[in-house]
Amino acid sequence: MQAMRSNRCLGLRTSSGRAAPHAFTLVELLTVVFIIGLLIAILVPSINLARNAAKGAKTASLVKALDTGLEMFKQENERDFRATNGYPPSFAHPLIKGDSSFTKAESYQGRYPFSTDKPAVFGAHWLPFFLMGKDLQGYIKSSSVRPALRDQPEEWYLPEPSDGKGAITDRAPLYVDSDTIRLKTVDQLPGRWVLDPLGGDPGMRSLPTIVDPFDQVVLYYASNTHGRPTNMVSQGRLLNEDYSSQGGPPYYFHQDNDYFTGDGNLSAGWDYSQKARQVDGKWDLHRIDDPGEDLDATTFLDPTEEDQKTFAWYILDRNALRAAPATATSNYPLKPVRPDSYLLITAGTDGRYGTNDDVTNLPKFEE
Repeated sequence: MQAMRSNRCLGLRTSSGRAAPHAFTLVELLTVVFIIGLLIAILVPSINLARNAAKGAKTASLVKALDTGLEMFKQENERDFRATNGYPPSFAHPLIKGDSSFTKAESYQGRYPFSTDKPAVFGAHWLPFFLMGKDLQGYIKSSSVRPALRDQPEEWYLPEPSDGKGAITDRAPLYVDSDTIRLKTVDQLPGRWVLDPLGGDPGMRSLPTIVDPFDQVVLYYASNTHGRPTNMVSQGRLLNEDYSSQGGPPYYFHQDNDYFTGDGNLSAGWDYSQKARQVDGKWDLHRIDDPGEDLDATTFLDPTEEDQKTFAWYILDRNALRAAPATATSNYPLKPVRPDSYLLITAGTDGRYGTNDDVTNLPKFEE
């Protein structure tokens, strides 16, 4: 009876005498939806930031593992790769003793002698090849190859080479753990090559690269031990090796990874976001697409914004530059960071090589 009085007072009665449930009004429903949307708007960016921070930490761990692997490689192969101070080459594979079919011209074109079509490849491809081997079972040194196969590098990694003596089992150790390294071919990468989704040699696109947790390629550049400070960076290699007009041989060659970074001219490189657009007739994708080989000490002392969007500026040893006199001339010695070893560069959260969020083995990039 008491319950019925209360319901009667509230005007909430059903035919059975029970209180009717309170229905949401449109205003109340919209308020709840608004609050939920507000919470999502607050939480999602925080979640993304946390996720990207975790991926950045994993990328730093990856770079450290590759650093360790490259140092191990040097300890065991220094005599075979003197031109790069014992580290794996990042573009021009040295001539193979006993193989006359792999020419100097092909070497300087970045050709890959370990397949019949000899595709042009890049530092990002050579990195996993030398650290783990073509089949991820260990790198095969030319000194370990049987005489009958010396001139057939495309057969070195086959399980049944043509000499009928079985697979070559004398391998270098894995310099990095293949179970913890993520590999993707160019065909498997997110994004596109901006000029043509299927651009580049098919043989190159089928070879693996090492990718970071963002699924972006780790770039590898080996330093040239014959480099001269008056020519820190060059666009590409010259077959005659005559760099006298450039001030001597460079420390680094921009072409080692220009398929991914772009070359500042015809190609814009790899667009991970698929959102790249042309600005004033030029693709604005990676800050290190321009080699910056025409920059000199005078330019570096008073750089423009465009000067700073170059590979040369990115790898410049800033401490050495600060030691330059205020009246430095254009032939003042310049040198890159890590002139005796190599560079490892990842694109970071924004998918752009050459920006502040890159995870590298270089000193932190400064705008």
